[in-house]
Amino acid sequence: MNYVRVILCIFICWMSFSLAAQSKEADHVECIYLQEYIVQKAHEYLGTPYSYGDESKEGTDCSGLVYAVYKDVIGTAPERSVTGLYNSGDEVKGPPVPGDLVFFNTVGGISHVGIYIGDKKFIHAASKGPKLGVIMSSLDEEYYKTRYLGAKRLLDYGAPVVKVLLPENSSSAKLYAPFTAGIPLYLYIINKQNPIEFLTVEAVKGSEVMFLKNIRVDREVPYSLVWFTPVQGDWTFILKSEQGKKLFSLQFTVEG
Repeated sequence: MNYVRVILCIFICWMSFSLAAQSKEADHVECIYLQEYIVQKAHEYLGTPYSYGDESKEGTDCSGLVYAVYKDVIGTAPERSVTGLYNSGDEVKGPPVPGDLVFFNTVGGISHVGIYIGDKKFIHAASKGPKLGVIMSSLDEEYYKTRYLGAKRLLDYGAPVVKVLLPENSSSAKLYAPFTAGIPLYLYIINKQNPIEFLTVEAVKGSEVMFLKNIRVDREVPYSLVWFTPVQGDWTFILKSEQGKKLFSLQFTVEG
């Protein structure tokens, strides 16, 4: 699966990635790998009550949990039903890895799903049993062990996720790991300074602006931006305020 291969990375995301910030003010940037972000988001739902047909932190069912977590992470939602999720994912032939979806036959057929988080544990929304709602369980538990149907993978976990907290002063960073032309890049912009922040996002190749978008970032609500790298070369992403002040720039290379 190649449709979410690489996402923007502005901090040290992997051992093979080397990132050097060109300003001491770049500590407002966070980057983790996609699978880690999925697990992190799944943990945020622990304790949520079970509610059939819903998908929020006020209440959710098992497929609603997957729907909500993945929408939070990649900005788009996968299939809403358990069978839809099962049919849309790639089969995991070996052991599951964090972020994979694990499926069970609890009431006949493909009827329950959870998010695998590692160490044989998964997070899911339980509708029956001693504990209800979003809980953590183990694949080694007899109930789930005898009903386990396998795991599916929706995303390419070689992708880092970037979150940028709008800096108070102009800042920049450079990524030394090249991307490949044609891949989608995801950038999460977070504003905690003002109630509303209007921004301009530019993608510049050389001295030419190749992509420009005006966005509004609500306070403490991440704005998710996706952009496809069309051609090879040296690129710079620039965030500017409504008044034209440069807030942040990211330099990276796209290979053919």
